[in-house]
Amino acid sequence: IDGYLRRRRASGVPTHIPSLNGLTRGLEAGSLNILAARTSRGKTAFALNVAHHVVSRSGDAVVVFSQEMNKQEEINDRLICLAGRISFADLHDHRDTDRVRNAFNAAAALPICIRDAAATVPAIHAKVRRLMTRRKVSLVIIDYLQLLTSAGRFENRTQEVSAMSRGLKLVAQELGIPFLVLSQLKRFEGSREPDLSDLRESGSIEQDANTVMFLHSDREFVDLDANVPAPMRLILAKQRSGPVGRVEVLFERRTGRFTELTDTEGR
Repeated sequence: IDGYLRRRRASGVPTHIPSLNGLTRGLEAGSLNILAARTSRGKTAFALNVAHHVVSRSGDAVVVFSQEMNKQEEINDRLICLAGRISFADLHDHRDTDRVRNAFNAAAALPICIRDAAATVPAIHAKVRRLMTRRKVSLVIIDYLQLLTSAGRFENRTQEVSAMSRGLKLVAQELGIPFLVLSQLKRFEGSREPDLSDLRESGSIEQDANTVMFLHSDREFVDLDANVPAPMRLILAKQRSGPVGRVEVLFERRTGRFTELTDTEGR
């Protein structure tokens, strides 16, 4: 009984959001975790915040697979801003080169490995295993699920995405590493909160996932001032072995930083 309770108390990989860690005990080893949101809601930024927190806390490596063309430079910029605590405007302001250089050096020292040439589940599996022979890997991030491709033949895209989500779950279990997989949502009208049925080409994503989280804002980002942190809601809509819930967060668009909204900030 004591051994069982110790295992249950053991936490997974913690995120930078304390209340989310309280709900999930961290991202568990071998788990498949889905983070979904509508366009321009900060999915990539949130995932990179998690990556930065993990490597800063543990020193272990995080692997980020970016499937979008030409997105590696954007990811690098976001990591520089996070590591150096500077804004995107500061990054591109050539008057303060020392501050930018310090931020760049801080980001370069982070063991975050960005890969952009693994469009299939077997390729992701092979690249992570290869990296694991050189150092410990604590987290794998995939940006994003619907841009992966499969070597098999399927009747429709939903079946193909389902096969890929099952494949990622098996890879995560085999490697014993949590996977944080970003996903798109179907288009829907209004500002309502998303639910599990809104997962795009969902298929078996919901069944395969250990957790499903949504980032939601009641307002369109085009209406918000980039210099004012935007209030958002992180919705834990599914957890296979725990409670669900909501966490209020702030997204500082000028730096790409997500923080939990405290009671003091909310008043």
